[in-house]
Amino acid sequence: MEILEIILIGILIGITPGPVLTMAFSQTLIHNRREGILLLVASVFSDFPIAAASILILSTLSYSEIILIVISFVGAVFIIYLGIRNIFPKKRNPEDNAQSAKPYSLRKGGIANLLNPAVYIFWMTVGGKGFLDMWNKGVVYGLLFLASFYVFNLGSAVAVIFLADRFRGLLASKGYIWTLRILGIGLIYFAGKMVYDAVLMIAK
Repeated sequence: MEILEIILIGILIGITPGPVLTMAFSQTLIHNRREGILLLVASVFSDFPIAAASILILSTLSYSEIILIVISFVGAVFIIYLGIRNIFPKKRNPEDNAQSAKPYSLRKGGIANLLNPAVYIFWMTVGGKGFLDMWNKGVVYGLLFLASFYVFNLGSAVAVIFLADRFRGLLASKGYIWTLRILGIGLIYFAGKMVYDAVLMIAK
């Protein structure tokens, strides 16, 4: 996996209106921008143990070429799913997630991320395999993978929150929707590359 792919995936996951980002929108609209950003930061910190456990499990299985092929195919399906979901985005109302007057942003962000199955699927397939590929090139490459992913993932999500605070109709805007669609097409392209690499491993 190349750095450009890591950055693209980080950005796409960051701006996709899934459970965490939608809750961050809700915190921003109901409370303030700070609460929305706190929720995002909490979700990133809760991501670390999931990523570490997934990478540890994958590292023990990575010696099996069959396992790598299966992971590549499953990861490609997951990435295609993300791509299609962004080409045809669903309309969401951030205020639907409002449940109380108190923000509890850190708690909400951590719990939402820990209970999101997509996070586990990502790190057990695309994220974990991508990290190990880079780690095998050298420690610096592995650290660069993590830094690139989290910086662009959190950075893009925070940027969306800033825009949402400034322009309250952002989720329904054509510019936002078309950005999702273009990135979704890019993800499907990278999923195709993953399938191609898996086929090459089978053909050996």
